[in-house]
Amino acid sequence: MTMVVCANCQTRPATKEYILSGEPCLVCDSCSNKWDVQHAYESRLLEIINLKRQKKCDEALACLDSIWDANKHRDHDHWLSGSIARDRAEILFETGRYAEAEQAYRGWAEVGFANVWHRLFFAGGLAQLLEATGRDQEAIQVLEDVLAYDDPRHEDFALRLLVELIRLSEKVGQPVNPKWLTFPETVAKRNDLEMPVRDTLSEAIEALLEARDALYRGDPNAADDDDDSEAEGDAETDSTSGSP
Repeated sequence: MTMVVCANCQTRPATKEYILSGEPCLVCDSCSNKWDVQHAYESRLLEIINLKRQKKCDEALACLDSIWDANKHRDHDHWLSGSIARDRAEILFETGRYAEAEQAYRGWAEVGFANVWHRLFFAGGLAQLLEATGRDQEAIQVLEDVLAYDDPRHEDFALRLLVELIRLSEKVGQPVNPKWLTFPETVAKRNDLEMPVRDTLSEAIEALLEARDALYRGDPNAADDDDDSEAEGDAETDSTSGSP
């Protein structure tokens, strides 16, 4: 008898039926548990958002606590702990409770990250917090550390963190490590795009993100538009380059 594999992970044997987006599918115990945990969290996101909008931060934090208490025994891959730590840190940061926000970020790092996206989000938030507390050099180090985790699935986020790294480096008057300056070109090549030419690297990255968005929207003129922009830039000045 042929084993039916999980519709999600495609590796473990399917053990139960799960309703996803209104459609039934067969999944393994691990994926079923993961989706149950995600649903427990996501089903209360609107409530948390509304509490934040109403400036009821303690109530929002209490809501996160209740989700964690009810589901922590099922958080095998740390996805829930990461999501709650992120929300907790954001709420505390927005209310100026920086010490508590940093504690939330540090606690998240100790638990570990469920995926690269969580790691990138962590670095972006912690860098923002460190800058707000006057620790620009620490913020730069956090961003440099996370950029080593290159993942094509999260290129946009990584490029935006690079823009932050460039800004912070300029703020403290130090050059950006040259090894990060080739990252945008790597992304461009990976997407079969030409690296835009602009007055600064940050502007070139923003143009690359726009070209990449157009590519994934299915815009057939994305590459042509980028070439036109480069031609216009070369015509305006011979000194235009893709670096600051």
